[in-house]
Amino acid sequence: MTSEELDQLRQMTHASVQDENGVDVTQIDHLLSLTPTQRLESLEQFLEEVDALMAGREMIDADAERTP
Repeated sequence: MTSEELDQLRQMTHASVQDENGVDVTQIDHLLSLTPTQRLESLEQFLEEVDALMAGREMIDADAERTP
């Protein structure tokens, strides 16, 4: 990240990233800047992370059931 990009981020306000309905559009803009392949890769990575979190939760729940 360049210093110019960092300065732009510092100057951003919540209102500057909202559309006319008050919706934060930064994630939408980011995803639209990706190619369809990159969007799918991003989705796949997200789903893998969700699976890992769910597996971790299942392990914690199983340990809690065994603990008196």
